[in-house]
Amino acid sequence: MAITLAILLVQTIVVGIMFNIQSRQFKHEVFESYRTRLHEVLEESPPEQWNLNNVAPLLKRILDDRVSGLVLRNTEGDVILVYGKTPRGGVLPESGAQDIVGTIPLYGGFSESNAIGTLDVLVFSPMDYALTAILLRRMLLAFAVTIPLALLIALAGSRVVAKSVSRHASRIARSLESIAGGDYRQTILRSTMTELEQIAEAVEQLEQQLENHERMRRQWLGSIAHDLNTPVTALKLSVEGALDKVMPMDEAALQRMRKEIGELERRVSAVMLLNSMEAPEFQLNHEAIDVLDFTDEVLGTLTIDHRIKLGIETDTIIADGRLMLMVARELINNACKYGEEGTVVEWNIRKDADAVTVMEFQNKGTISQEILERAFEPWYRGDSSRSRPGSGLGLSLVRQTMDAHQGNATMTKSEDSVKVTLKWPIKGSV
Repeated sequence: MAITLAILLVQTIVVGIMFNIQSRQFKHEVFESYRTRLHEVLEESPPEQWNLNNVAPLLKRILDDRVSGLVLRNTEGDVILVYGKTPRGGVLPESGAQDIVGTIPLYGGFSESNAIGTLDVLVFSPMDYALTAILLRRMLLAFAVTIPLALLIALAGSRVVAKSVSRHASRIARSLESIAGGDYRQTILRSTMTELEQIAEAVEQLEQQLENHERMRRQWLGSIAHDLNTPVTALKLSVEGALDKVMPMDEAALQRMRKEIGELERRVSAVMLLNSMEAPEFQLNHEAIDVLDFTDEVLGTLTIDHRIKLGIETDTIIADGRLMLMVARELINNACKYGEEGTVVEWNIRKDADAVTVMEFQNKGTISQEILERAFEPWYRGDSSRSRPGSGLGLSLVRQTMDAHQGNATMTKSEDSVKVTLKWPIKGSV
């Protein structure tokens, strides 16, 4: 309503300004037209014959109906003749009127020094002139009727629209509250308004994504619990067997327990690291990493039955060493775990011409299109049946690490192989 009233106020001001300009222009044109006719008539006769007495009938004779009156004065300014009417039809006062448009000087000879007096010309305004007054009054009447009517229609229409928008907005708000409370089975009512329909579709997409993430999160938590429980159970059995003197507490047993503790430690560290990386205050520790030392450290912590083929084309890389160590170890583990038995896993490290570090892991095998597209999604685990060990934590850690390095991780497949490619810019070069 405020906007509509503001628009009407601006329109009223504009109409008033335009009417004032047109009124001045109308009066000016009438005055110029009368002065031109007067000069033409005066020039037809010898100028020495004109005086205040014989010029008065001429002044009246060349009048048109747009001129409302004349005031003839002598050279001393005294009123000699007042002719015409006020806009309301009254007699003009002898002192002259206040709506004088212009003054015409009158001369009795060829020289302008022979002045006989002046003529003040009065002109009707467009609202007082009969022909224009009717048109303008009808226009103003139409304006006065249609504007309030348009205002009422606008208010009624806006109220209907506002109620519809408010009703749908309230339903969407209730649906969002239910979704926030964990209920992902809300039905969003459709609307004929494009914007509300887009909002409803966005809420439905959000609902589906949250439901999928919640389901994957529960699966992931179950997988994490299972994977953490595996070394704990092994340690528990080893300790109980030693206490019951069923198993000897020799060096082999201690080495086995040490291995389980190390595996448990790595899995717990991965969970804690992934959690810390999602915090806003997390920062990378960029450092120059010797590639040979890095690959030795990665391979030295793995127990794998595949051969690794290294392709190294650079001496150093710039990255967070702790994160890259976990990422490389996880991707090689995955390549060995899901690759065909007896095949070679390829690991290539290089820098390309765009000052980007590239690390590739490739194994022989196949992968479904769904896993290929969603492998790096949070909480996603491709083998939900748990036919193979693993929690899906590793690839989520890979994605987070690449995001932190302002890079990306992609997974592609060919006819008989699967490749994971990591790319991130060299710090300071981009």
